[in-house]
Amino acid sequence: MIRGKYILYCLCPFLTATFITLNVLLQRSCPYCPLFLSREVQPGSRTKLVLVLTYLRSGSTLTGDLLQQSPGSFYMYEPLRSHNSHIFLDGQVCQTFTMNCSKYETEKIIGVLEDLFQCRLQKHKMKVLVPRKHSLAIMSVVPFCKSRPGFDTCMTKIQTLCHRSSSVILKTIRVSMALLPSLLEKFPDLRVIHLLRDPRGILDSRRRGGFLRNTGIEQSARSLCDLLRINIEYSKILQRQFPDRITTVLYEDLAESPLELSHKLYRHLHLEYSDNFEEWVFNHTSAGTPNNSYYGTIRSNSSQTSQSWRKRLKFEDVKAIEKTCAGVIELIGFRNVTDKEDLQNTTRTLRIRDRKT
Repeated sequence: MIRGKYILYCLCPFLTATFITLNVLLQRSCPYCPLFLSREVQPGSRTKLVLVLTYLRSGSTLTGDLLQQSPGSFYMYEPLRSHNSHIFLDGQVCQTFTMNCSKYETEKIIGVLEDLFQCRLQKHKMKVLVPRKHSLAIMSVVPFCKSRPGFDTCMTKIQTLCHRSSSVILKTIRVSMALLPSLLEKFPDLRVIHLLRDPRGILDSRRRGGFLRNTGIEQSARSLCDLLRINIEYSKILQRQFPDRITTVLYEDLAESPLELSHKLYRHLHLEYSDNFEEWVFNHTSAGTPNNSYYGTIRSNSSQTSQSWRKRLKFEDVKAIEKTCAGVIELIGFRNVTDKEDLQNTTRTLRIRDRKT
């Protein structure tokens, strides 16, 4: 009996080493297969967590694409997309274009975000799979999913990939700053990018996309700028409460100095660079390649794109937006136009030197 125990004791290290070796070999031959070892790597000190909080037509798709170029990142694009044109405030859900609100248990939305940041994806299949084409990580698993049909099998692969990622990145236009305190407390490594854009540029882009058909420029401006004002003020409170974890980024900064701002973002978020990082940034912002679509992220000249609203919007519409958004445009870092010439002369900057956000 004692001899048997001694033999088993001697074999244990060998069997463990063999088991680990087989596990490593499996992962090399099938990187998205679940581990033999049941150890679940929880996002935490090892995994960087990033939330891009932003607004419809604010340059967020480009920003999300930029961040997911980091090797080992797991990117989820608009996981709350099924809620359509709604945004969640503290205890309320509001229609994006009118800000008509009703009571809502927003703890449910916080719970969804907590699950996603912890790679608990099985009960959120549609939130992850429907917008899959925007995620490089999820698209890398699609060939396997097609060869072995079944949501559960597919989600197991995707979930395993999420657990093994060095960073988990979410981008959403459907959450307000008011929902962030509990997330920031639960995840000490979570960093938030608050992506802003000149509301005149946002509204011009929404108008071109047909989003203002039922509201008009003034009502849309009021809804947008009310939300911007609330979020900017709330972000100041969160920045004091959670130092260095809330970063305000201007789309115009990214468009005018894409490489410089990209490097700043990566350093701040501690993201790894891909080998072709600078080439990717250049090709998507400055290469002169024709714009690929209204919803695409390739721009022949992103700096010109960020100012193109000045050529398209009527002077009267611009002044209506400025009147409705009194104070918000300046708060973000821009000034009002003085006349038609000032509006259309893009060599004149509308920047205010000291941005107040």
